Amino acid sequence: VSCYNLDSNFLNIVKRFNIHVIQCPFNLFDRRLLEPNIQMIIEQQAIIVHTRSTFLQGLLLMDQNSRPIYFHKWNKLFSLYDSWLEKNSCTSQSVCLNFSLSQNIIDKVVFMNFIILSYLSYQAFP
Repeated sequence: VSCYNLDSNFLNIVKRFNIHVIQCPFNLFDRRLLEPNIQMIIEQQAIIVHTRSTFLQGLLLMDQNSRPIYFHKWNKLFSLYDSWLEKNSCTSQSVCLNFSLSQNIIDKVVFMNFIILSYLSYQAFP
């Protein structure tokens, strides 16, 4: 099951049906998966968890000037994140991936690497 919201509808579906795998968003800014009631259901049902949006649809990889205007209302949060990266000499890629991969509840992190995708596309369709 692929879901966008881990809300009461999601919980009702998981309780009602025998779900084996879910795919949901998870990243530094979106941690709904870590809510205790969500974790409890996932653990009780032994559901495999795949996460996506590790880089917040690429926003966490962009510099402040490259982020679309719509996201400027969160500039303070992004600025704190960017400052932390610089202060700790970290790349956003490594921080985002390591954060997701360090969560015991997550079995797989799904993301698209456009360099690899471009290479594979070129190889498949020269």
